[in-house]
Amino acid sequence: MKPSKLLLPASAALTALAYRRAVRSRLAPAIRIEEGVRSRHPQDLGRGLPDRADGTHRYPGRGYFEWWYFDAYFEDGHACVAGILDPDIYRLSRRSSQVFLNLYTPDGRSFHNFVDIPREKLKASPEGCRLELEGNTIRGGYPEWEVDLEHRGFAAHLRFRSELPGWALGSGELLFGSLEYPRVFGWAVPQPRAEVSGWLAYPGARVEVKGTGYHDHNWGNLAMPLYFSHWHWGRVFHPQATLVFADIATRRRCGPVRIPLLLLGLEGSLEMETCRAEWSYSDYRSDPQGAQVYPTRMACRFEERDVLGELEFQVLKELEVNDLLAHAGLPLPLCRVLGAALARPCYYRFLSGYRASLDVRGRRLELEGEAVQEYMIMALRGGRVPQDQAYRNFLPRVSPHAG
Repeated sequence: MKPSKLLLPASAALTALAYRRAVRSRLAPAIRIEEGVRSRHPQDLGRGLPDRADGTHRYPGRGYFEWWYFDAYFEDGHACVAGILDPDIYRLSRRSSQVFLNLYTPDGRSFHNFVDIPREKLKASPEGCRLELEGNTIRGGYPEWEVDLEHRGFAAHLRFRSELPGWALGSGELLFGSLEYPRVFGWAVPQPRAEVSGWLAYPGARVEVKGTGYHDHNWGNLAMPLYFSHWHWGRVFHPQATLVFADIATRRRCGPVRIPLLLLGLEGSLEMETCRAEWSYSDYRSDPQGAQVYPTRMACRFEERDVLGELEFQVLKELEVNDLLAHAGLPLPLCRVLGAALARPCYYRFLSGYRASLDVRGRRLELEGEAVQEYMIMALRGGRVPQDQAYRNFLPRVSPHAG
C-alpha cells in the first residue's frame, strides 16, 4: 500500500474541523463491492482486473487522493520503491502532484526522492494506467507495466511483467458514511507479483537489475485518520506461493471493526480471496524515537473455500521509521503533546521472518522465508497498544465452505 503511505498534513485547525464533520458519519452497512463479499471461485479470480481499475478515480471534493505504487527487490541486493501521488498529501495546499523514487543499495545506503510538480501537469486516464508528469511516465495494463522515472541523477527504468492476474475484492472500494454523502477508500492490486527487469541509476552508479516486484493502487475521498485507527499490510513471495494481505482497523466511531483482506496465489494462478482472516498481534516494542509502539509478532488464521492457512511473522529489522508529525515540521515538544492528547501517527516498514502452513484442497505446503510488511498508525495516542478483542470483523462469520 504506501507511500509512506498515508502521510497527511498535521494541522490542528483542519483536524478539528474534519473531526466535527466525521463524527456525524458512521461506517455504512453497505460496502460497494460489485460481486459481493463471498470468496470467488479460482476460475473467476483468474479473470483479473479490467484496465480501468488502474485508471484514475477522480472523486469530487477536497478530500480526493490517489496513488500508484510499485516496489521491487532485485537479485543483486538493490531495491526500489516508486510511484506517483495525486495530490501531494504532504502539503496543505494540495496544489502539487508528487513523483516518489526511493532506492536502496546492497551496501545499506538509501536514497529518498520526493519531487513536487504542479497538479495541472499530471496527465492521467480513467480508462487505464497512463500517467505522465513532466517527463516521468507510468504506463501499462495486464500483463505488463513500464515505470520510467528520473530526477537529478536518480532514475528507475523498469518493466513489470505479471506472474499473477490482478485482484481487488469486488470493486475494490469500501464505502464509509452515508449513501447520500459517501466517503470511499479503494484498493486494487493490478500486479500481486511480477517479474521485474531494467536499470537503476544513482550518483556514481548505473546498474542492470532483475528481480520480483509488486504494484498496487489506492484512491479515495476521505481523511483517513478520521476513519482508520491503524493498519497492517504486507505480502509473501515464496517460490511456491504468493500472499497479499491488509488488516485495517477502523476508529471507534466506525464500530470499531477490522477489515482483514487476504489473497493467495500458487504458481501462476489465484487460488483464494477472503475478508474473514483472523489476526493477532503481540510483543509490542517502542520505536527508536519513543514516538509509538509496534507489534513484533503477528499471526493470522484463515479458512475459505477448502483452503486453510496459518501465518506467523517475527520482525527482524526496521527498514523505515517515520514520525509523521515530526515529518510535517512540528517541533518535538508539540509532537509529544499532540501524541499524548490526540494521536501520534507513525509509519513503519519491516523486514520480517515468516512461517506459513497451507492446506489448499488437500495439498499441504510448509513455507518459510523473509517478507516486507508495514504497520501504519493513524489515530492511536503515543504508546497505546490496541486491544485485539475490542474489534469485531466487519462481516458476520459464515461457513467458509458456502458458495
